Amino acid sequence: MINLRQFNHFVAVLENGSLLGASNRLNISQPALSKSIIALESLLRR
Repeated sequence: MINLRQFNHFVAVLENGSLLGASNRLNISQPALSKSIIALESLLRR
């Protein structure tokens, strides 16, 4: 199941146009954001 945090991360990437910009806006590391997006992609591929 998609959680709200992952959805917010996805929206931030869309709004910023990049993982780096989104990670700066969310105040999290880029690798942590990447892992969140990868986990979301994995859920959606099921």
